[in-house]
Amino acid sequence: MIELLSFLGHASADPTFDDCLLSIGIEARPKKNESTVYVDSNDGKLVLTFQGYKFYEEESLAPPRSEGKFIFRTATFKRGFSDALPYGLNFDNDPEFVTALLGRPKRL
Repeated sequence: MIELLSFLGHASADPTFDDCLLSIGIEARPKKNESTVYVDSNDGKLVLTFQGYKFYEEESLAPPRSEGKFIFRTATFKRGFSDALPYGLNFDNDPEFVTALLGRPKRL
């Protein structure tokens, strides 16, 4: 999952990102003409959020890392996700532990 997170800020059309998504079984890609599009894994335990390029530029703390219609904004791991969570996290971690491990959020 660390590889997946390395693509935060990349366009969904990026060929290397596309290969990564296929390797973890995610075949769907954002296609709707909306500012935010959600793509679920087959089991629904992983949800990827993509934002339209313009909206991502306006709202993100970092610039897009590649060009394309939709930019990968977040990954949401739901309880029951079968792979190991990134950075040694698990669903039983409390907010204080997560903050100590990852640092304070820049924005909520």
